[in-house]
Amino acid sequence: MSTRGNQRLATRVGWFDFSVEGKAVGLEAGRLLEPGVGENDLGIFFRDRTTGTESYGPGHDLLDFKSAYNPTCAFSDFYNCLIPPKANTLPVAIRAGEMDAHYH
Repeated sequence: MSTRGNQRLATRVGWFDFSVEGKAVGLEAGRLLEPGVGENDLGIFFRDRTTGTESYGPGHDLLDFKSAYNPTCAFSDFYNCLIPPKANTLPVAIRAGEMDAHYH
């Protein structure tokens, strides 16, 4: 689903297992099935313990949370942003990336 109540289709293309503060967690990576989205355009939409208060796949990949950003729907209700899947709700805080301006 999206922030505007629309269904958006995506396919899961991978999974990242990692640990934060000694707690094992994971996130799925997906690709939106929409016009204009390339084969290699992947997204990892997630929620964590900072959501609502501070912020809004063989081989090895680097999961760089410093590149996390607030999508356009964080700034305007006119945009249609993907809601993170339940599997991507982390029980830990990720204090990296762009902060949500609503809370500062």
